[in-house]
Amino acid sequence: LGLRLPMRDMMPFVTAKLQDRPGPEALPYIVRIIRASGQGSLFYLKLFEFCHEHLQSMKDQDLAMYIYEAGRHGLRCRHLMDAAVRRAAAVASRLDLQDGMKVWQGLIRFSRDNRAFFNAALPKVRMQVRNLS
Repeated sequence: LGLRLPMRDMMPFVTAKLQDRPGPEALPYIVRIIRASGQGSLFYLKLFEFCHEHLQSMKDQDLAMYIYEAGRHGLRCRHLMDAAVRRAAAVASRLDLQDGMKVWQGLIRFSRDNRAFFNAALPKVRMQVRNLS
């Protein structure tokens, strides 16, 4: 939280760079910024919208973090998570346990609506239940 104010002051510059229309190669950096801003309880819709636009290009690990952080913001990001849940369900079998649990935690608030992911991830989680602590 000590970096919350500098992070908040930096965001106008970051969102201005998004208007230059970077491609999907910027996704890992944007997801890292979303993670850092989420840890500081800061929300920037433009970052989430950028990821939403490039959802199909996201690596599995970035997708997991994106959904986890979107879940942190609840209703503000529900429409973005609704679109991401289909992709998450499609890659559920490829996710490692840690990333699968991030997605699980991000979607749990609206669990009834996100059954597609939970049903797809359940076999993988059941196989690795011993690794849970």
